[in-house]
Amino acid sequence: MVFNTVIYDIQPLSGESGMAFFAESADNEESVTSNTEEQILKWILTHRSLGKFLVSQFFEVPSTVKAYLGLTDPFVESGRKPGDIDLLLIDPAKPDRSIAFEVKRVKAVATDDEVSRVNGAEKIRKGVIQVNKYQSLGFHQTYLMVIVLNDARTKRTPNVALRKANSSNVQRVFGIPWNEPLHADVGIVYVEITQFTGRAIAQTGSFGVCIDKRASMLEQASDFTTKVKKLSSQPNRHHINFN
Repeated sequence: MVFNTVIYDIQPLSGESGMAFFAESADNEESVTSNTEEQILKWILTHRSLGKFLVSQFFEVPSTVKAYLGLTDPFVESGRKPGDIDLLLIDPAKPDRSIAFEVKRVKAVATDDEVSRVNGAEKIRKGVIQVNKYQSLGFHQTYLMVIVLNDARTKRTPNVALRKANSSNVQRVFGIPWNEPLHADVGIVYVEITQFTGRAIAQTGSFGVCIDKRASMLEQASDFTTKVKKLSSQPNRHHINFN
């Protein structure tokens, strides 16, 4: 698996003659794994560069795309299966190419240099069931997105930027969708967010995206595309831009 990755370290301007990037930290900020699916997805999309980076994996011009979170109307009725659409990406100039995502979060925590704890992997199987139902709604493309929140703060390898909660427990996560009855037209994308020092994830970390399987490009029905157009043209409908 190949991830397109951004590694970042934000340091305040203190007036000192020099500053160290990607260095050890005595901070003990909250673990990245404390974020819920909704919280981490919103954080990614509203981040000044990471949201655009993610969207650029699916659209050539991400600045024109609108992102909608937790949608029901006009595609599904509230309280009916498959439930909310976790993420919908629409380019208003190309409403016939909408992309829907079912999102599942997995927490991976390094306990030492060899072993990592993993929580939430069982949710991926539920995600396969849900995304198969998304596929039947009629979007141009449909993906299962697995977000791996990687807490590697206990690692003590010399290069902090290469630290990762990485063991056989974590590796199994990447095989689950393939071993479940995933619809042939559904794609798989992994997002890995790694916290490798005690600093907050918003200050120091890495963000990687791997499209493990491209979703089939299906032709949207004209009445379905009309719904997409109507949604993207509503100025009062909350969405996220990537200008």
